[in-house]
Amino acid sequence: MDVTKVVSCMSSCIFPDKTTYPIDESMIHNGPPHDSNFGYSHAKRMIDIQNRQLMCCALKSTSEGKR
Repeated sequence: MDVTKVVSCMSSCIFPDKTTYPIDESMIHNGPPHDSNFGYSHAKRMIDIQNRQLMCCALKSTSEGKR
């Protein structure tokens, strides 16, 4: 396979449960995610780690306002 581009879709669940707002991509690994999304969030965080290793990153986050 000759893959030249990868598009990674992220989710706002990757951010820590207890955080300050506004949030940005530098805050992804600053704490554990909410318990309801724990496994899914960590899987998405591993995509972020892989993207950083490959030196390419696209972060898409949903805007939902306050919880």
